[in-house]
Amino acid sequence: MDAELKEIVEKAKTEYGQIELKNIKGRFYLYKVTSKYDPQKKETRKISGQYIGRVTPQGIIQAKTHERTIREYANAKLLKTLLDDVLENLRTHFPDEWREIAAFSIVRTIRNVPIKYVKEAWEKL
Repeated sequence: MDAELKEIVEKAKTEYGQIELKNIKGRFYLYKVTSKYDPQKKETRKISGQYIGRVTPQGIIQAKTHERTIREYANAKLLKTLLDDVLENLRTHFPDEWREIAAFSIVRTIRNVPIKYVKEAWEKL
């Protein structure tokens, strides 16, 4: 790692806290990182978190943020009101999972995202 890259990474550490630098196909990317103790293995595990951006000689190219638009909010609100009629039946037949089923159906109707990204899409809504 050359001096410019080290300087950029050190500056990013002061701004973002604990970070991880990944080299993927010759390009460097920054991620927030935390650790969690695994009692079964009796060691800590590194957990890569939010993507910060790509590191270039000019500095860090920030990741694009996707802010919620009024259209997404309106669509979610409309689906929620339409779903109100069905919620009673969901509560009756699925007392523990009815919230997740409702959220899942709203997200998959608005955006047909893969199941592993439903949580992120729901948090955005």
